[in-house]
Amino acid sequence: MLTIHSLNILGQGEIHAELNTINYSIKDGLPSNETYDVFHDSKGFVWFGTDNGVVRYNGKEFKTFTTLDGLTDNTVFKITEDYQGRIWFLTCLLYTSPSPRDS
Repeated sequence: MLTIHSLNILGQGEIHAELNTINYSIKDGLPSNETYDVFHDSKGFVWFGTDNGVVRYNGKEFKTFTTLDGLTDNTVFKITEDYQGRIWFLTCLLYTSPSPRDS
């Protein structure tokens, strides 16, 4: 299970912290409960690097990409974005792959 915490600081002159927790698992659409990285991109998508592919989350649906979609390996350890807005993945084979095409 993956747990995401976000901290919102609210208030005027005072610090009021509100902690939001969201849990995602296989039953929500992740291909695995083993998650190595979480990345929020400039377009608002949240990406999850797992041992069974990379997942793009739009706030409602999970879309899984694997070697069938162009990844060099299904184990994704790190996710980043370059200055052109392309999403890159560090896989088990130590190569980076440009973001897969959504078919």
